[in-house]
Amino acid sequence: MTGKAMNEVEKVAISQITENRQPHYEPYGWHHWPEFPIMSFQLRRALGETQEGGGAVSECFQAASRMIPGDMESWHAEWFRVAERNRERADQAFAQGHVGTAMNCWLRAANYYRHAEFFLDPEDPRRLATFEKCESMSKRFLSQLEPPGEAVAIPFENGIGLYAYFLKSPYAGDRQPVLICCGGLDSYKDELWFKVGHGALQRGIAVLMFDGPGQGGTLRRHRIPTRHDYEVPVGRCIDWLLAREDVDPQRIAVCGSSLGGYNAARAASMDSRLAACISHGAIWSIHEGYSTRQDVRTPEKSRHVKWVFGAATIDEAI
Repeated sequence: MTGKAMNEVEKVAISQITENRQPHYEPYGWHHWPEFPIMSFQLRRALGETQEGGGAVSECFQAASRMIPGDMESWHAEWFRVAERNRERADQAFAQGHVGTAMNCWLRAANYYRHAEFFLDPEDPRRLATFEKCESMSKRFLSQLEPPGEAVAIPFENGIGLYAYFLKSPYAGDRQPVLICCGGLDSYKDELWFKVGHGALQRGIAVLMFDGPGQGGTLRRHRIPTRHDYEVPVGRCIDWLLAREDVDPQRIAVCGSSLGGYNAARAASMDSRLAACISHGAIWSIHEGYSTRQDVRTPEKSRHVKWVFGAATIDEAI
């Protein structure tokens, strides 16, 4: 089976209600609430990110144990609870001079707030408020890295900047290669640390993790939906990087997964300034994929797709 076909089969499989209705393992991972596949998928996401500091396995299961299966309000409440606990621990540790402990707790809190925000209605005032808590925790964590991370705004269009984090590697010297990291349908700059950011820095590669159209703060604050020509926002990122003296202009690459994989491939095909492209788990035909996948029409998924694409209905988005 080709990689593309396997990818589509897996995407269908994770949205199905399994015959086994008890928590159990499937080939794609831990399936906690079999009757609520989208909720189970997001818990797997949380568990996977623990390996890069995005949480503790015990806290993930503690939060899950308190949730009402299928109740997205309880999803928000329980992730928010563990996020607040880690924020308080971090602030207390930092005040006592325990910087490493504070950084670990801030990083976990950032990702727990991201989970807490995930299923809220776009018009719910808690959505932006929780997102901003996520950002504040990320910024506190990144400020303590060596060298410190930078929270920046990439000049974009109509006086609006794209929110981004620029992080240099401690191992790469004065002019560093850079990986521009694209989010996907529901991932944004604060999650990209766990996906690729941390690993790139460990290998001597700086990263620019940004919120493009339809993502993160660009969507939540400015209501700017996604766009097909992602070479435009990626190009603005390249412009910004080339103006810096600490970037190797010959070694700028782009990466992304899922919808971000499409965005990365599109940008790399259009902008010759990119030296390389990593496109993994990409949605190669959004129209074809969303037309055939029934999970796209579930209330939670369709609401998010409509928001990201700036569409009134799921059929309009498709």
